[in-house]
Amino acid sequence: MVRSEVPSTAAMRLKAARPSTCRAWASWRSSSSRTITSTAAPYRPAPTSAFERPPRRGTLPSVKTQIAVIGPGAGASRRDLADAAYIGREIARRGAVLMTGGLGGVMRAATEGAVDLGGIAVSLAPDPDPQHSLEQNPRATVVVPTGIGQMRNVLLVRSAHAVIAVGCNWGTLTEIGLAVRDEKLTVCLRPWRIQTDGARIREPLLAETAEEAVEAVFGGLTRAPA
Repeated sequence: MVRSEVPSTAAMRLKAARPSTCRAWASWRSSSSRTITSTAAPYRPAPTSAFERPPRRGTLPSVKTQIAVIGPGAGASRRDLADAAYIGREIARRGAVLMTGGLGGVMRAATEGAVDLGGIAVSLAPDPDPQHSLEQNPRATVVVPTGIGQMRNVLLVRSAHAVIAVGCNWGTLTEIGLAVRDEKLTVCLRPWRIQTDGARIREPLLAETAEEAVEAVFGGLTRAPA
């Protein structure tokens, strides 16, 4: 038996509509003036780091200000320790974050001063074991066991908006050199004297007292150009 299929009404309508549909598609493709306009804002990549955002004139950076306090460990004098403790307290009182190399001496005194006022004290420790840093600087609120030895000096300086040196030794001298090389705002309290031979660098500011050192740093940050 031969079956005959009668197309449905819907199928007949679709077949009848195909020529006009094809002509409309061809007309759309051949139109040379057709454009697609987007109203979306152009893509602008966000800064990869908060440090790429320069502070506005008359204000501190939008991120929490990080100030590194550097100085001798075991060889720190009583005056160094007293000044470091005062500077740590002032950093906390003004809402900034204290950063140190995570050991004793000046680093511990500054940490204790900051923590006494409820501040944040970050220790960038040279050893891979955080316990070694905590034995010398037990009151740090954050310990980063870098495990890179004296190379952590680079991390410390690069992580700070400004650097305050209290006293001096060879390790402190390397940190001062890195800060000056990076053109960081650097204030030195009783540093070793170094002849720069007239090099065009942003030389460290010299302070006679801990109070002068603090005012020089925070004053320098608020005067940073836009």
